[in-house]
Amino acid sequence: MQGEILRHLIWGALASALVLAAPAGAGERSWYMGLEAGLELEGGGNSYGYDPADGGFAGLLTLGTGITSHLNLEGELGYRSTSDDGIDIDQTTLLLNLVYEAPLSKDVSIDLGVGVGADRVVVDYFGFFEESEIEAVAQFKIGLSLDISDSTELTANYRYVETLTDSAIDDSAVTVGIRFAL
Repeated sequence: MQGEILRHLIWGALASALVLAAPAGAGERSWYMGLEAGLELEGGGNSYGYDPADGGFAGLLTLGTGITSHLNLEGELGYRSTSDDGIDIDQTTLLLNLVYEAPLSKDVSIDLGVGVGADRVVVDYFGFFEESEIEAVAQFKIGLSLDISDSTELTANYRYVETLTDSAIDDSAVTVGIRFAL
């Protein structure tokens, strides 16, 4: 069942990216892909008895397109994993983000974004009991990007994800990665 839901999330992300395509030539770069990895700082808050100071892993894949010279629309597939005293929390997020890029210099820009989507949370208690739920979430992200070539950027991002439904899950992640034009 979990594999089936993840498979649907991945296919949904790919289909969303195709549907959201802007006309060729929109913005300074038409299509891009980003890969990021880093530290999950909270992973479910205290709603599952997790201590946010322990941290975990976060990995993200983004696929986006420029809709103006400073505004991008992107799909984001994320995975976050944390563990604390026998409680394992795995989260798979699928988000649609709107990101504004503000140049700070010729090669450096700051990115500010907001997104909405879904978060599938799986909590395993000591390997004996597992609960799973899908929550509606909103995201805020801020980051820096550094051009290292005409088509490649190094990125550093902070993301904060908050549930819009009843479980009170919130988490944040700090990631570094690479973004390149397609």
